[in-house]
Amino acid sequence: MSYLWGCEMHELTIRTTVALNASNQQCLLPDRHLEKTEDMVKFMEDILDGAAEAQAGDGLLQRSKRVIYEAKAAVMKAGVGHLPPIPS
Repeated sequence: MSYLWGCEMHELTIRTTVALNASNQQCLLPDRHLEKTEDMVKFMEDILDGAAEAQAGDGLLQRSKRVIYEAKAAVMKAGVGHLPPIPS
């Protein structure tokens, strides 16, 4: 534990807002910096309207993206990385 005292520690402030939809485990992040109350209201309205893009979760779109990513990763791991890329 004494080696930690020799390290130089700093604090890093990151302003982050994450909304979690507990019904399908979707994480929603704002697409812009939230500076004012109006920005937060707009973000919440985007969530309610379905305009905010989910970053993770168990929804059909997110599962499809995960399956495609895992398939591409498996192909690359198998050593067939010299093939042309799969069109999206």
